[in-house]
Order: sequence, then structure tokens, then C-alpha cells
Amino acid sequence: MLPKLKTKIDQMDDRLSTMIEVLDGLNDEELHHKPDNKWSPAQIFQHLLDSEVGTTNYLKKKLNAKPEDVPRGGISALVRYAALARYIKNTKKKYRAPKVLADIPENPDYQTARTRYKEIRATLRSLLEPITKNQVGRAYFKHPRAGRLNIKHTLGFLELHLERHFKQIQERIKT
Repeated sequence: MLPKLKTKIDQMDDRLSTMIEVLDGLNDEELHHKPDNKWSPAQIFQHLLDSEVGTTNYLKKKLNAKPEDVPRGGISALVRYAALARYIKNTKKKYRAPKVLADIPENPDYQTARTRYKEIRATLRSLLEPITKNQVGRAYFKHPRAGRLNIKHTLGFLELHLERHFKQIQERIKT
């Protein structure tokens, strides 16, 4: 695996492990508590899982293409990623999840989601293993709001998305 990708996925794994440790420490009532009719910690975790499943499956499909058939991300992908990152980091503003990711069960099974999340993260890691330098700059992923992103930006999005929602989980636990 390319060193930059390994570093990024390792950081993402560390952050996911930290989130799971926090969630593992909650009882069922705390996992499903919905302050002010917002998503519960378990629903937020399910949303993150669904997002990563969708992203991983999309990448799995697109990585079958010849690299030369996939556009380079270039400066436009960098600009789109920077705008997306700024958008995600603005925690004061609430954003609607894309419709495909907004239909979250009322009381998702945390243990099932936890197991599935670890499986999908392992799948993502295995997808990254054979990626070449020629592929890493190609815009394989199409984000619903930001458009085409290269592999590094896609991982950056997943990391920022997890971080944003982990902060929400921590806030929900305090209330």
C-alpha cells in the first residue's frame, strides 16, 4: 500500500476504534437516547456505517476501470475537496444527509453495526492495497455535493465525516 494511503487509513482506524470504545461504554438507553428529537448515538453510528458502505462499494466498482479511463482529479478536485472540508468542519451549521443515507432505523442494533463497520473498513483497506501512484490522483469517487474526488480526498472526506459525527455523539452523551 502506498505510504500516504496507509498513514491515512491507519489514522481513520484509530479514530474509529476510539469512537467504538466510547460507544461500547454506553448502555442501551444511552445508545438510543434522542435529545431534542435528533439522531441518537446509535443512529449517528449507523449513518456513518451506511456512508462508508456506500463509498466503499462505489470505489470497489469504479476501481475496476482502467486508470487512463478515469479523469485525473487535478486542481479542480482539490478545490472541491477544500470546499467540502470547510463545509463539514462548520459544526454550527446542520446539513441534511443525502436521501439515500437519511433513512436510519429508529433503534439500530449497535452490535451488528459495530461488527459490520469493522468488516467494511477491512474491505476498504483491502481496496487501497493495490492502488498505484497512477491511480491515487484519479477521481474515482463522486461525492453527492462535491462531485469527483480522488482517492486521498475520498479518504479525507470519510475521516472528516467521522470526526464531525463523533463530536455529535459526544455532545449527545453529555445531554
